[in-house]
Amino acid sequence: MDVMKQRFFYISNAFEESVKKQRSISGDSPAASGKVIRLCHAVRTQGGKAIVISLGRGRQRGSWRWYPVTIRRTERIPVVYAAYYDAPLLTHLVSACSLFFILLKNSRCNSVLIFYNFLSYYVPGLIINRLMGRRCILDLEDGYRRDEASLKGHLNQFLIKIHNHYCNGGAMLASSTLIKQTPLRPNIVCYGVAPIVSHIKDWRLLPIKILFGGALLKDTGAELFLDAIGNIMSNNPAIASRLKITVTGFGDMSDKIQDTAETLYKGLVEFRGSVSNKEYIQILSESHVGLCLKLPDMSMGATTFPSKVVEMAAYGLLVVSTKVSDVPKLFSDKCGVLLSQATPQNLADILTDVASFPEKYQVIALRGQKVITTLLSPERVGAALLDFWSGSNSVR
Repeated sequence: MDVMKQRFFYISNAFEESVKKQRSISGDSPAASGKVIRLCHAVRTQGGKAIVISLGRGRQRGSWRWYPVTIRRTERIPVVYAAYYDAPLLTHLVSACSLFFILLKNSRCNSVLIFYNFLSYYVPGLIINRLMGRRCILDLEDGYRRDEASLKGHLNQFLIKIHNHYCNGGAMLASSTLIKQTPLRPNIVCYGVAPIVSHIKDWRLLPIKILFGGALLKDTGAELFLDAIGNIMSNNPAIASRLKITVTGFGDMSDKIQDTAETLYKGLVEFRGSVSNKEYIQILSESHVGLCLKLPDMSMGATTFPSKVVEMAAYGLLVVSTKVSDVPKLFSDKCGVLLSQATPQNLADILTDVASFPEKYQVIALRGQKVITTLLSPERVGAALLDFWSGSNSVR
């Protein structure tokens, strides 16, 4: 089959900034959207016709507003947004039906469909396209949590079984640990594509700027972060004056972080909350250090890969991370800093050392940037994905 004549539909909930604003969407994942767009762009650089189809939805707020199917281009990638009806219960039916008809109208016999994670909205479109002979691939980014005994946990197990059954083209895995959650073969581990950035950071100017962002939860290290900062403030206030920490994102611990940032840690920590993509890129460009603090002993750490570490390293940030998922496979001690233990004391010691010897860590950050931009370059990832999506390789 001629790869150049195939069309690759990447189904997700990726957002372009203008549509996100128009639909009043909050609580989305800019890192996930960025990963989807960059993957498709990488495939297109290798000649593949990649198109993003987005659910275009956020959390239902009961505004009863209707948003029709919309088409935009993001970094020259066509993005088709499904209709979204912000109304109780009906919102789910509308999203599933809109996606179903978009796929039915646009896919052809040689089309390939890639489903980002396993969502109930995908099921009708997945089943009909598989029955019509389309090649379907599962992009498993977030596995189900085996310790989650709630209704949601059981639903996720059911959904991944459906996707495992109907995805005949194999699976993309966000980390090697996820291979246990799908029998699909062939499979390929894909960490994403490193953005191309030419910005050079100046580590000679104080304060050293640190970024902590994403989902602000206990499992993602929000409590660990607060305790580490408290340790520095109490035991080494002189070091605190050499640091400036910006927190972005949202989650259960957002209020607590904001409160402490405005009181106990005022002057050291700035809470920005949910920011636009433009604002986030600006913060990335100005930061020296990026924190990834997912707790390795929690199931979330075992079932996800923190794609933000790729983006942070590509922008020249020193990645300071727990030993979670496949992060240790990407960052050795020569191109990143991994906590030996996920404890406040260990994190405080590392940040203290970074503030004391910035030139030493600048070298490590530059090595990390080089490793990531080489290993996950658009050309390298694009070629591997085009082979995998089209079925022209035998990756296991």
